[in-house]
Amino acid sequence: MNLHKLKDLPPVQIACQLARETGVPIYLVGGAVRDTLTGVFFAGDCDFAVGGKFEEIVAAFTHRIKGHAIPWDFHQTRIVYRTALGGFESVDFAQCKAPDIDGDLRLRDFTINAMAFDLRRLCETGDPALIDPLGGRQDLQNKIIRMCSSRSFDDDPLRMLRAVRFARQFGYTIDFPTFSLCTEKHALITGVSTERIKKELFTILHLPTPAVSLRQLMQMGFMGIFLPQIAGWPHVEQCAPHEHTLFEHSMLTVEKLTHIFDDLAALCPASARSVHQYFDEVLEEGVTRRALLVFTALLHDSGKPGAAQEVGGKRHFHGHEQSGAIINKAIAERLGLGRRCRRAVELATANHMRLLQLSLLEQPTPRAKVRLVRDCEDVVVEVVLLAIADMMATSSDPAYLLRLESTRALAAELIKKFFETTLEQGNQQLLTGSDIMSELAIDSCPRVGQLLQELHRAEREGRINTRDEALAWLKTKKD
Repeated sequence: MNLHKLKDLPPVQIACQLARETGVPIYLVGGAVRDTLTGVFFAGDCDFAVGGKFEEIVAAFTHRIKGHAIPWDFHQTRIVYRTALGGFESVDFAQCKAPDIDGDLRLRDFTINAMAFDLRRLCETGDPALIDPLGGRQDLQNKIIRMCSSRSFDDDPLRMLRAVRFARQFGYTIDFPTFSLCTEKHALITGVSTERIKKELFTILHLPTPAVSLRQLMQMGFMGIFLPQIAGWPHVEQCAPHEHTLFEHSMLTVEKLTHIFDDLAALCPASARSVHQYFDEVLEEGVTRRALLVFTALLHDSGKPGAAQEVGGKRHFHGHEQSGAIINKAIAERLGLGRRCRRAVELATANHMRLLQLSLLEQPTPRAKVRLVRDCEDVVVEVVLLAIADMMATSSDPAYLLRLESTRALAAELIKKFFETTLEQGNQQLLTGSDIMSELAIDSCPRVGQLLQELHRAEREGRINTRDEALAWLKTKKD
């Protein structure tokens, strides 16, 4: 975005007007300036720093933009407003934390976020007079993430995770002193709330090349805090056909999963677009399906250390899926994930070997496929992609790779069937929840959902095919 377009944005225009009328310095700061300089800024990212009369400025801005003010933090307010197109956007106002804007910027996290535009000068002369006390523009050009000061992480330890997030988000490099200080001060993260850590961690896992981020978090020391179970994995050797330690296999599984996401058309050409949309779904605040599956891929073999047995000179991990499901559910709960996400992690872990086992059959029957889909509940696609990534990270042996190809074909079939069935159920339900409540003369209750699940299962298995058959079945459910 060029500066002329920036000047025309309603939030910027109103802030300029208030700066002229009150004489109070108002600055566009942080990510808005960074993104404007790199050409990717959009209107919903405005952050303003105010040099005085904070409450008066916020109240006036809220009134003029016809928005709603929400206290966000100490001397910080978020204003939500409706755009001309009918959507909603927000801007943040913060009171300067130092006597002048230079001092305020020096208290921020990273130099690329420690720049400001003087809005009054922008609107009056067209020259925003970039304020850049720490060389943030040069770091933008060099694609460097650099802390503003040695106190940056003491002021907010979550900034250490943000360093990793920004590096992945922009494709930048964390400079050595910043990386070293994150390593030195990583224990400070224990003072941050679980909710804030969860949001930052799962944002990182949704971004490109999450395995790179996970290795950085491991090197800095954070993984020992978040996932202490992983500490011993580099020393856990695995049996054939595995070629790597448990840790390397887990990291490779994350990498291979990323490759699958990047080339879904190769795995399931008929369903690629649907799969992309599916994994962009937000399951709870800050957690997408994609991020949750990356998390599960990292931990999918967590049950192996406890299940290890030596039999006939070979190491085996029989039952590691079930023990891993219990472990991972507990980890998910400790990291603050909600019930739905915990269940998804548990199911995907427990069933991640099922696709391979099914592909080993000479001719998998329709009933066997239905059973797999049924047992995986609403995470069939997750289980299928995890299984493929797991196999891709296991062995380079030609015979094994041949088995992988047949498994990929089965995976594509199950994914295609999943989305076809979902579409059919959405467009042509034999019975709705209202039908069930009317027929059984009951109010909305958990039993309605249970009956719908039973009906959908019977449809998949071919036992019920018409509305009349569904109504006849429902009559058998009357008390």
